[in-house]
Amino acid sequence: MLVLAICLAGVVGAAVWVWHLPAVRRQIAESTSQKPAAFTELYFTDPATLPKQLSTDRPNFFGVTLVNHEGTTIVYSYLVTVESILGTATVARGQVSIAAGGRADALEQFTPPQAGTTYEITVQLVGRPEAIHFTGMS
Repeated sequence: MLVLAICLAGVVGAAVWVWHLPAVRRQIAESTSQKPAAFTELYFTDPATLPKQLSTDRPNFFGVTLVNHEGTTIVYSYLVTVESILGTATVARGQVSIAAGGRADALEQFTPPQAGTTYEITVQLVGRPEAIHFTGMS
């Protein structure tokens, strides 16, 4: 019985000591509360109008939308690249500041340098995992 009382006192003492550590209290609070997830949306504004047939005579336009669900203002940098049998090239760079809960639309364009070629057009956020792409044929 004495051993059980000593063990119980040790567990209670350890629990009290651990509870006073700020990192432990913060972790318990985060684990037991429902905080909204922080994330960013990146998508083509109107996917149905993405150019499948790319004109080599004029620019091919496509819209991109960014929505900030990060809970704070974020400055997003993005890169538009094209990949084909000719290699990979950067066709646009941009930067936009979006307040928490806000959105921004960008209209981008690409004119293929060669007819009869398949191109994969990619929009990616620099330093972040978000990226989208579509394929078109010139």
